[in-house]
Amino acid sequence: MSESSLGLNSIKYYTKKLNGTNFTTWIRELYTSISLLNLDQYVNKSLESLPLTSDRDQKAKLTNNIIRMHLNGENSARFLDDDEIDIYKPKELWDSICSYYAAKSMENGANLMRTLVAYNFGTDLASLTINDFRGLFKLFVEVTKHKWEKKTVEGLWVYWVLIALPTKFALFKTLKYTKYGKPDSVISMSSFLDDLEQELKRQADPSVSLNALAVSNRQMGQGQSS
Repeated sequence: MSESSLGLNSIKYYTKKLNGTNFTTWIRELYTSISLLNLDQYVNKSLESLPLTSDRDQKAKLTNNIIRMHLNGENSARFLDDDEIDIYKPKELWDSICSYYAAKSMENGANLMRTLVAYNFGTDLASLTINDFRGLFKLFVEVTKHKWEKKTVEGLWVYWVLIALPTKFALFKTLKYTKYGKPDSVISMSSFLDDLEQELKRQADPSVSLNALAVSNRQMGQGQSS
Protein backbone atom coordinates (compact mmCIF):
# COMPACT_ATOMS: atom_id res chain seq x y z
CA MET A 1 0.00 0.00 0.00
CA SER A 2 1.47 3.31 -1.05
CA GLU A 3 1.80 6.20 1.34
CA SER A 4 -0.68 8.27 -0.67
CA SER A 5 -3.33 5.57 -0.36
CA LEU A 6 -3.24 5.97 3.40
CA GLY A 7 -4.28 9.61 3.23
CA LEU A 8 -7.61 11.31 3.79
CA ASN A 9 -8.65 10.76 0.18
CA SER A 10 -8.95 7.02 0.85
CA ILE A 11 -11.39 7.37 3.76
CA LYS A 12 -14.66 5.57 3.04
CA TYR A 13 -17.25 3.44 4.76
CA TYR A 14 -17.10 -0.22 3.78
CA THR A 15 -20.29 -1.37 5.51
CA LYS A 16 -22.93 -0.07 7.89
CA LYS A 17 -21.79 0.85 11.37
CA LEU A 18 -22.01 -1.88 13.99
CA ASN A 19 -25.31 -1.34 15.78
CA GLY A 20 -25.76 -4.50 17.81
CA THR A 21 -28.08 -6.35 15.40
CA ASN A 22 -25.86 -6.53 12.31
CA PHE A 23 -22.74 -8.13 13.77
CA THR A 24 -22.48 -11.10 11.37
CA THR A 25 -22.81 -8.89 8.30
CA TRP A 26 -20.54 -6.25 9.82
CA ILE A 27 -17.73 -8.66 10.71
CA ARG A 28 -17.82 -10.39 7.32
CA GLU A 29 -17.93 -7.25 5.19
CA LEU A 30 -15.46 -5.27 7.25
CA TYR A 31 -12.95 -8.12 7.42
CA THR A 32 -13.21 -8.57 3.65
CA SER A 33 -12.54 -4.86 3.15
CA ILE A 34 -9.59 -4.90 5.54
CA SER A 35 -8.22 -7.96 3.75
CA LEU A 36 -8.56 -6.30 0.34
CA LEU A 37 -6.52 -3.40 1.73
CA ASN A 38 -3.90 -5.98 2.73
CA LEU A 39 -4.34 -5.07 6.38
CA ASP A 40 -5.81 -8.33 7.68
CA GLN A 41 -2.61 -9.25 9.51
CA TYR A 42 -3.28 -6.31 11.82
CA VAL A 43 -6.48 -7.90 13.13
CA ASN A 44 -5.07 -11.44 13.11
CA LYS A 45 -1.77 -10.77 14.90
CA SER A 46 -0.73 -8.49 17.72
CA LEU A 47 1.21 -5.41 16.68
CA GLU A 48 4.26 -6.52 18.66
CA SER A 49 4.48 -9.80 16.73
CA LEU A 50 4.58 -8.13 13.31
CA PRO A 51 7.88 -7.18 11.64
CA LEU A 52 8.98 -3.66 12.47
CA THR A 53 8.71 -2.13 9.01
CA SER A 54 8.74 1.58 8.24
CA ASP A 55 4.96 1.69 7.81
CA ARG A 56 3.88 -0.85 10.43
CA ASP A 57 2.59 1.68 12.95
CA GLN A 58 0.95 3.74 10.23
CA LYS A 59 -0.94 0.72 8.91
CA ALA A 60 -1.92 -0.31 12.43
CA LYS A 61 -3.34 3.17 12.98
CA LEU A 62 -5.24 2.99 9.70
CA THR A 63 -6.68 -0.44 10.51
CA ASN A 64 -7.67 0.69 13.99
CA ASN A 65 -9.40 3.80 12.65
CA ILE A 66 -11.25 1.83 9.97
CA ILE A 67 -12.72 -0.31 12.75
CA ARG A 68 -13.46 2.72 14.93
CA MET A 69 -15.34 4.62 12.27
CA HIS A 70 -17.56 1.59 11.67
CA LEU A 71 -18.88 1.63 15.25
CA ASN A 72 -22.05 3.48 16.20
CA GLY A 73 -22.11 5.75 19.24
CA GLU A 74 -23.06 3.05 21.72
CA ASN A 75 -20.33 0.69 20.56
CA SER A 76 -17.74 3.46 20.42
CA ALA A 77 -18.44 4.16 24.08
CA ARG A 78 -18.34 0.43 24.86
CA PHE A 79 -15.05 -0.43 23.17
CA LEU A 80 -13.06 2.81 23.13
CA ASP A 81 -11.68 4.42 26.28
CA ASP A 82 -11.21 8.18 26.19
CA ASP A 83 -7.78 7.90 27.78
CA GLU A 84 -6.66 5.46 25.05
CA ILE A 85 -7.94 7.40 22.06
CA ASP A 86 -4.41 7.79 20.69
CA ILE A 87 -3.45 4.13 21.21
CA TYR A 88 -3.79 1.97 18.12
CA LYS A 89 -4.00 -1.76 18.73
CA PRO A 90 -6.38 -3.07 16.06
CA LYS A 91 -6.22 -6.74 17.02
CA GLU A 92 -7.15 -6.01 20.64
CA LEU A 93 -10.06 -3.84 19.50
CA TRP A 94 -11.19 -6.44 16.97
CA ASP A 95 -10.99 -9.26 19.50
CA SER A 96 -12.92 -7.34 22.14
CA ILE A 97 -15.75 -6.68 19.68
CA CYS A 98 -15.87 -10.32 18.58
CA SER A 99 -15.75 -11.56 22.16
CA TYR A 100 -18.63 -9.30 23.15
CA TYR A 101 -20.98 -10.17 20.30
CA ALA A 102 -19.99 -13.74 19.44
CA ALA A 103 -19.26 -15.18 22.87
CA LYS A 104 -21.08 -18.49 23.35
CA SER A 105 -23.22 -17.56 26.33
CA MET A 106 -26.87 -17.79 27.32
CA GLU A 107 -26.87 -14.04 27.98
CA ASN A 108 -25.88 -13.29 24.39
CA GLY A 109 -28.45 -15.81 23.20
CA ALA A 110 -31.18 -14.17 25.28
CA ASN A 111 -30.29 -10.70 23.99
CA LEU A 112 -30.36 -11.92 20.41
CA MET A 113 -33.65 -13.73 20.98
CA ARG A 114 -35.19 -10.52 22.30
CA THR A 115 -34.24 -8.80 19.06
CA LEU A 116 -35.32 -11.67 16.79
CA VAL A 117 -38.84 -11.89 18.19
CA ALA A 118 -39.35 -8.16 17.58
CA TYR A 119 -38.90 -8.41 13.81
CA ASN A 120 -41.95 -7.49 11.71
CA PHE A 121 -42.11 -9.16 8.30
CA GLY A 122 -45.30 -7.38 7.28
CA THR A 123 -43.82 -3.95 6.53
CA ASP A 124 -42.84 -2.37 3.22
CA LEU A 125 -39.21 -2.96 4.21
CA ALA A 126 -39.67 -6.70 4.59
CA SER A 127 -36.78 -7.55 2.25
CA LEU A 128 -34.37 -5.58 4.42
CA THR A 129 -35.93 -7.17 7.48
CA ILE A 130 -35.26 -10.65 6.09
CA ASN A 131 -31.61 -9.83 5.42
CA ASP A 132 -31.13 -8.45 8.92
CA PHE A 133 -32.96 -11.42 10.44
CA ARG A 134 -30.82 -13.85 8.45
CA GLY A 135 -27.57 -12.41 9.79
CA LEU A 136 -28.81 -12.15 13.35
CA PHE A 137 -30.17 -15.69 13.31
CA LYS A 138 -26.79 -17.06 12.19
CA LEU A 139 -25.22 -15.31 15.15
CA PHE A 140 -27.91 -16.69 17.48
CA VAL A 141 -27.15 -20.24 16.30
CA GLU A 142 -23.44 -19.63 16.82
CA VAL A 143 -23.65 -18.27 20.36
CA THR A 144 -26.12 -20.95 21.54
CA LYS A 145 -24.69 -24.04 19.83
CA HIS A 146 -22.99 -25.13 23.05
CA LYS A 147 -26.49 -25.63 24.50
CA TRP A 148 -28.89 -26.30 21.66
CA GLU A 149 -28.68 -28.40 18.52
CA LYS A 150 -28.85 -26.34 15.31
CA LYS A 151 -31.49 -28.55 13.65
CA THR A 152 -33.90 -28.10 16.54
CA VAL A 153 -33.26 -24.37 16.80
CA GLU A 154 -33.87 -23.85 13.08
CA GLY A 155 -37.09 -25.84 13.15
CA LEU A 156 -38.53 -23.97 16.11
CA TRP A 157 -37.61 -20.56 14.71
CA VAL A 158 -39.02 -21.33 11.26
CA TYR A 159 -42.33 -22.20 12.90
CA TRP A 160 -42.18 -19.03 14.98
CA VAL A 161 -41.69 -16.89 11.85
CA LEU A 162 -44.58 -18.69 10.15
CA ILE A 163 -46.83 -17.92 13.10
CA ALA A 164 -45.72 -14.29 13.12
CA LEU A 165 -46.32 -13.69 9.39
CA PRO A 166 -49.34 -11.45 8.63
CA THR A 167 -52.48 -12.66 6.84
CA LYS A 168 -51.23 -11.72 3.36
CA PHE A 169 -48.91 -14.73 3.65
CA ALA A 170 -51.78 -17.16 4.30
CA LEU A 171 -51.18 -19.26 1.18
CA PHE A 172 -47.42 -19.29 1.74
CA LYS A 173 -47.96 -20.44 5.33
CA THR A 174 -50.34 -23.21 4.29
CA LEU A 175 -47.85 -24.53 1.74
CA LYS A 176 -45.04 -24.49 4.26
CA TYR A 177 -47.08 -26.23 6.94
CA THR A 178 -47.95 -28.93 4.40
CA LYS A 179 -44.33 -29.34 3.34
CA TYR A 180 -42.88 -29.36 6.85
CA GLY A 181 -45.56 -31.73 8.08
CA LYS A 182 -44.09 -34.58 6.06
CA PRO A 183 -42.00 -37.07 8.09
CA ASP A 184 -38.93 -36.71 5.87
CA SER A 185 -39.03 -32.91 5.55
CA VAL A 186 -35.89 -30.92 6.28
CA ILE A 187 -36.39 -27.51 7.86
CA SER A 188 -33.69 -25.00 7.03
CA MET A 189 -33.89 -21.35 8.02
CA SER A 190 -31.73 -20.32 5.08
CA SER A 191 -33.93 -21.97 2.44
CA PHE A 192 -37.07 -20.82 4.27
CA LEU A 193 -35.95 -17.18 4.16
CA ASP A 194 -35.04 -17.58 0.48
CA ASP A 195 -38.57 -18.80 -0.19
CA LEU A 196 -40.01 -15.94 1.85
CA GLU A 197 -38.05 -13.45 -0.25
CA GLN A 198 -39.43 -15.04 -3.41
CA GLU A 199 -42.94 -14.78 -2.00
CA LEU A 200 -42.42 -11.07 -1.36
CA LYS A 201 -41.33 -10.59 -4.97
CA ARG A 202 -44.39 -12.51 -6.16
CA GLN A 203 -46.71 -10.33 -4.11
CA ALA A 204 -45.01 -7.19 -5.41
CA ASP A 205 -45.57 -8.23 -9.05
CA PRO A 206 -49.28 -8.77 -9.80
CA SER A 207 -48.46 -10.09 -13.29
CA VAL A 208 -47.01 -13.29 -11.87
CA SER A 209 -49.50 -13.77 -9.04
CA LEU A 210 -51.98 -15.91 -10.98
CA ASN A 211 -49.31 -18.23 -12.35
CA ALA A 212 -47.69 -18.56 -8.94
CA LEU A 213 -51.07 -19.30 -7.39
CA ALA A 214 -51.74 -22.04 -9.93
CA VAL A 215 -48.35 -23.62 -9.25
CA SER A 216 -48.95 -23.35 -5.51
CA ASN A 217 -52.30 -25.08 -5.78
CA ARG A 218 -50.73 -27.93 -7.76
CA GLN A 219 -48.03 -28.26 -5.11
CA MET A 220 -50.66 -28.41 -2.39
CA GLY A 221 -52.50 -31.12 -4.26
CA GLN A 222 -49.34 -33.16 -4.64
CA GLY A 223 -48.50 -32.70 -0.97
CA GLN A 224 -51.92 -33.87 0.19
CA SER A 225 -51.98 -36.88 -2.13
CA SER A 226 -48.50 -38.08 -1.16
